[in-house]
Amino acid sequence: MSENILASRVHRVVNEFGTTPLAGTPVEDNNHGTLEATPSTVLAMLIDAMLKSHPISHNLSQKAVKTILGAGYHDIERLRESSWEERTMVLKDGGYNRYREQGATNLGDLAKVVCEEYDGDLNNLLKKANYDRSRVRALVKEFRGFGDLAVDIFFDNVQSVWPSIAPFIDRRSLNTAAETGIGTDLDAIYAELGHDPLEINNDILTSSPVPVKSISTESPSRFSSLSEYPLDEPFALNAAYFKDSDSDKVNLGIGVYRTEDGDPWPLPVVEEVERQKQQEKNPSRHEYLTIQGDVEFLALARDLAFGFHDGQPESYLVQQRNRIASVQTVSGTGANRVGADFLARAAHPRTVWIPEPTWSNHHAIWAYAGVGRRTYPYYDFEGKCFNHAGTTETLSTLAQPGDVVVFHACAHNPTGADPSKDQWAKLAELCHSKGLIPIFDLAYQGFASGSIDEDAWVIKHFLNVRPQLEFCVAQSFSKNFGLYGQRTGALHVVSRTTSETDPVSRIVLSNLCNLVRGEYSLPPRAGSDIVKTVLASRELRENWYDDLRHMSGRIKAMRQALYDELIRLSTPGTWDHILSQIGMFSYTGLSEEQVLAIRSRHHIYMLKSGRISMCGLNHKNVGYVAKAIDDVVRTVV
Repeated sequence: MSENILASRVHRVVNEFGTTPLAGTPVEDNNHGTLEATPSTVLAMLIDAMLKSHPISHNLSQKAVKTILGAGYHDIERLRESSWEERTMVLKDGGYNRYREQGATNLGDLAKVVCEEYDGDLNNLLKKANYDRSRVRALVKEFRGFGDLAVDIFFDNVQSVWPSIAPFIDRRSLNTAAETGIGTDLDAIYAELGHDPLEINNDILTSSPVPVKSISTESPSRFSSLSEYPLDEPFALNAAYFKDSDSDKVNLGIGVYRTEDGDPWPLPVVEEVERQKQQEKNPSRHEYLTIQGDVEFLALARDLAFGFHDGQPESYLVQQRNRIASVQTVSGTGANRVGADFLARAAHPRTVWIPEPTWSNHHAIWAYAGVGRRTYPYYDFEGKCFNHAGTTETLSTLAQPGDVVVFHACAHNPTGADPSKDQWAKLAELCHSKGLIPIFDLAYQGFASGSIDEDAWVIKHFLNVRPQLEFCVAQSFSKNFGLYGQRTGALHVVSRTTSETDPVSRIVLSNLCNLVRGEYSLPPRAGSDIVKTVLASRELRENWYDDLRHMSGRIKAMRQALYDELIRLSTPGTWDHILSQIGMFSYTGLSEEQVLAIRSRHHIYMLKSGRISMCGLNHKNVGYVAKAIDDVVRTVV
C-alpha cells in the first residue's frame, strides 16, 4: 500500500472517529487538550476504564464519566472524602443506574487503595511495577472491579501519558483496523508514515520495551491482546544460575534442601518406604483416589498439624476432630488455592490481608480467587524481626469483620522471622475480637526447629481458643518429607461446634469436594502413600524425626557459620538476625543494589529482596559468600 493511500485512510478514520483520551471531560478542558501524567489525569483514565468496562452503551458510559469527573472525583482527596451515598447519586445523575451501587463501592475502594498503597498517585503504581507492562496489568487487576477488559481500556487511555505501556492495541481495535483497510502491521504503518498519526506522545515510538507483533489481517488471533508474564523470580534466578559458567557460583535462591556437597537429599526414611512399596507390587497402587483423597493419609496429616495424640482425652479428640474438614491437595499451593476459593465462596470476604513480605504466590492465588488484597507490615526492616506493632495496628484499625488474614505457621518465607508465642496469643485474641478468618500456610512443620510440636504450636493454640475460632490450615509435605515433585498436601477447614451428631464440618467437606472436582478432580497418590506409611509406623516415624533433625541441624549450623564469618570480617552492620531467624530462609538486609552487585561481581545468586536459602550454603562456600557480602556492604551504598 502506498504511503499516500495509507495516510489518507489513517487520517480519515482519525478525523471521523478519533478522540484523544478523556475528550470532552473537565480533565481535557483544564489541560487545554494536552494530557500529562498528573495524578488526576491518570486517576481519571482509571475511572473511565472502570465505568466503560461494564456492558452498557458507549454513550451512557461516556455520560457517566463526564458526570463523575465533573463532580471532581479525579481528585483523589475529593474521591476519598466522598460518601457512598454521594457517589451513588453522582452515578445516578450520569445515567449509570444499573451499576451505580456497585460502581460507588468500587470507587470508594479504589480511592482507599490508591491513597494507602500508592500515596495518592497512580504513577507510583507504574514505578512499583518497574515500568513492566505485564506487572502493571497484574497490579491494576488488584483493584476491585478490574478484569482484563477494564485493564485493556485503561491501557488504551494511559499509553498517551505512560510511554512504557505504548504501543498498546487490543484485539477489537486490531479487527477494526483490518476492516477499515488500515491493516494491523504497526511497524509497516509507522515506517510508511514516519510518525504517529495521532501524535499523542512522541516518546511512544522510542520508549516502548514491548513491541506489538504484526498480526495477519486474514486470521487475527483472539489472544493477541494478551501480555507475556515474566517468569517467577526464583525460577528465573535458577535459570540464570545454570547458565553461569563461573566455577565459584553459588545458588542461594531456590527453596529446596541441599547436602553439604550441594546435592539433593532424598530422605532415608522415604527411600526405605519406596523400596518397601516396590517389593509389595500392589496392583492398586496406580488406582484413582477419591475426590477427598486418601482418608487414612488425611487423618494422619490432620493429627500431625493439630497435635492430636493418643494421650489426650477421648472426648477432646472426638470434639475437636469433628470440627475439621480435610481434603487432599496438590501440595501447599493447591491447599492455599482451594482454601482461597472456598473462603471466597463460603465466607464472602471483602479483603484478604497478606503479610508484606510473603511468599509471592499468595498474591496470585488470592487474585485468581477474586478477593480484594491488602497487605499488613509483617517485617520490621529496622529491627530485622516480626513487626508485631505494625501488624496489630493495621489489622485492628483497617480489617473488617469477615476479612481473611494469611499467616505463616512457622519459618516465615521469606524473612525467617516468626512471632513469639505471646504475640501469637495476642493475634488470636485480635482475630476473635475483629471477626477475622485466619488461613495458616504450614509448609515447614518439623523443618524449622526440628520439632513437630514446636513448629505447629500456633495451630494448636488457635484450635483451643475460646470462644472457638474458625480458620484454615494449608499443609505441605514438600519440605519436611523432601517430596518436592510428588505434590503432597492437605487443606483443613476448622469450624465451630454446632452439633455433635451432625457437625457443620460435614457440609464444609461436601463443598470442598465440589471445588476439588472442578479444579483438579482427584489428588495424586504416590506422595500420600509414602507419608501415610511413615506416620502410621512408630519406627518409621522416629526415623523421620531423625531426618528432620538432621536437616534443621545443618541449616542452623550454616546460620552460625555465616554469622561467625561476618563477625570475623568485621562486616559493617549487625548480623544477629542471621541467628535469630529460623527455617530455610534468611532476610539478609542487603539492598537490591547490593544483591545485583554480588551477582555480577561474585556470581552469588539470591532474590532481589536479599532473601537467601540457607540450604545453598556449605562449609566449602560459606567463607566465600561472607567475603562477598562484606564486599558489597562496604562498597555499594
